[in-house]
Amino acid sequence: MGLPPPTGEAGPVPGSLLVVAGVLAASQLAQAPLLPRAVGARGGSASDLGALQALGGAAQVVGGLGAGALADRFSGTAVLVVSLLGGAGAALLSAGGPLWALYAARGLAVFQQGMLGARAVAVQGWDAAGAPEEGRAPRLGVLGAAFGAGFVVGPALGAAFGREDPDRVARGAAVAYLVAALLVLLTAPGGTRKRARPAVGGVDPPSAWRSTRDSFLCVVGSPGAPALLAQKAIGDLCMAIFVGTFSVLLESRYGRGPRQAGYVLSYVGILAAAAQGGGVRSLERRLGRERAARVALAAMAFAFAALAALPASFGGFLACLAPLSLGSGAVSALNTARFAALVGPSEKGSALAVESVISGAARAVGSGLGVLLRGSIGDAGLFAACAAPLVTLLLVMNAGEGPRGRLREAQRRE
Repeated sequence: MGLPPPTGEAGPVPGSLLVVAGVLAASQLAQAPLLPRAVGARGGSASDLGALQALGGAAQVVGGLGAGALADRFSGTAVLVVSLLGGAGAALLSAGGPLWALYAARGLAVFQQGMLGARAVAVQGWDAAGAPEEGRAPRLGVLGAAFGAGFVVGPALGAAFGREDPDRVARGAAVAYLVAALLVLLTAPGGTRKRARPAVGGVDPPSAWRSTRDSFLCVVGSPGAPALLAQKAIGDLCMAIFVGTFSVLLESRYGRGPRQAGYVLSYVGILAAAAQGGGVRSLERRLGRERAARVALAAMAFAFAALAALPASFGGFLACLAPLSLGSGAVSALNTARFAALVGPSEKGSALAVESVISGAARAVGSGLGVLLRGSIGDAGLFAACAAPLVTLLLVMNAGEGPRGRLREAQRRE
């Protein structure tokens, strides 16, 4: 990935990294909707499907615990390549294999930390170029838009080529992963490759574990980190509750089947990509990073509240998805930039890993929680349950902003 130029601001995200991000996301999303069919074709049940989804989420959380330290120790490029190779291995393993192969493939998600690796590549490149923290959120938004483009294309490819043979999509994804890994290796600059720091006398696993633990504690203990992590966890949990029931809601509440679900997902992906590609830049320039994050969270809260209050109309659902998708896309880019700014260059990978682990844990909990909530309080109650934590979070953030704003004003006058 070519390094950004050493100018006074963060340079653009390298084009090759954007291509890799899009390919990675498309390969993942092309396979995801076909998992129920793959389980059924192998004689699995609904409990197997739930177990596979839980295993994949848990494996990604566990992998994220070590991926950040590896990015700091070796480079984000190394994490990205390992993630792509892990994705290729998982896809090949699941293609045509028995039911246990699907479990083994989901377990390989422990190595699939592609989004973390791609962000680490970009952030480490800017650090190497001496770019300031200001202006990084819009660039990270462009990278998020590349992932969003993959999220749009992936489901369409899966539906087009996996209708008769889901394994064909898995084999195609494996090829795409390998090509993307080769592109990373061919374009990675030597300047961003970090040398490992082996322990004296050979590898010392306990020391490596202590280093990982210390890096995490350093990041979590940074001033402002707990508040940002809480915001990340609440936002991702609410979205996971919604996404976990998305297909069921479309079919039971709005009368739309799997084909229409693919179109709706593409619509959501386009909106999220637009928010991260251009909306973040405008928000940050006009409002500043902190206020922009609050506005984006408010858009999400408004969308959930409207879904809870409005009657079951598919047109209204699509209208509410607009502020929800735009807000969540902007929050993602802004939170990553805010959190990475809390630590020095040597802890950027660990910071991104902590954020990734919190996000993965929230998604894992939210997916199952959404099903339980819908069964107990209904569709409108589910939407209200998503809106309430976001509204509470905004009230807390606004209450804390008053004293901070007065302090900043006093410092400016001095």
